[in-house]
Amino acid sequence: MRIAFILLLSFKVALSESKSIKHTHKGPITNGEMYKIEDYPYVMSVKVLIPNKKMETCTGSLLSELLVLTAAHCVYGKDKRDLKVYQGSWIKNRDSRNVVKLFIHESYNPVSEVIIGDISILKIEKPYPHIKEYIRIGGTPIDFANNKILKCTVFGFGIINAENALGNEGFMNEIMVKHGRKACERYDR
Repeated sequence: MRIAFILLLSFKVALSESKSIKHTHKGPITNGEMYKIEDYPYVMSVKVLIPNKKMETCTGSLLSELLVLTAAHCVYGKDKRDLKVYQGSWIKNRDSRNVVKLFIHESYNPVSEVIIGDISILKIEKPYPHIKEYIRIGGTPIDFANNKILKCTVFGFGIINAENALGNEGFMNEIMVKHGRKACERYDR
């Protein structure tokens, strides 16, 4: 199965196209299926501690032994000391990594109505020694030649029902992704 990380792909499309889509939160991964952590060891959760004792979480992908790719909107304006990275879900998981460096794309603008540069890289303090496989990023313009549509796998954690209960399992789903000047126009209607 070819895995193309949709976050990076969205970033590439947003930066290369003259027209970007409006940034609208559509909720967690829906109609997904649970996955086995051993099949996708590079899927990370990022726990963001907020000063008023609340917290948020985001999904990330391990690019190499020390680098995690995630969305800029998850970590923008946050102190790296308030970020913890976990393999898989952070729930019932005590094996976290501290973030020692935080890189946010220079084009990211949190108040913009369009998604531009919504990507960040976190450098963690030490590797997970048992992880030897990292995310394979795909989705170059050549892959989309002649209006080809790629099947991509997306992963997520978070709220699993109407009562806002947090699940301790991750979910995955396959989506179809297009690239080109008109590719994003139909997704946000």
